[in-house]
Amino acid sequence: MYASQWFLTIFTINLKTECIVRFLDCFFLDGFKTIYKFGLGILKINEEKILSSKNFDELMTLMKNIYDYISLEDLMTKSYTFSHIRKQLEVIFL
Repeated sequence: MYASQWFLTIFTINLKTECIVRFLDCFFLDGFKTIYKFGLGILKINEEKILSSKNFDELMTLMKNIYDYISLEDLMTKSYTFSHIRKQLEVIFL
């Protein structure tokens, strides 16, 4: 529900400028796969906070502020080191 905003704006609405520039570099290099990689990276960075949410309202509050906890180094590391991303992207794009 909330991630649709990420895909419609290609992350440019809320990420820090340094993250947006790096995202666009990766997007032009790797194509549409980058959108899913960064989306999964954002979720992975905040995995513990998301899983510890007690109700939907708390989860939505977290999702609105999810960008506050993201650094460029974490985002790049989490987006490109998932062992399962390759399998998921192959299913989506093949």
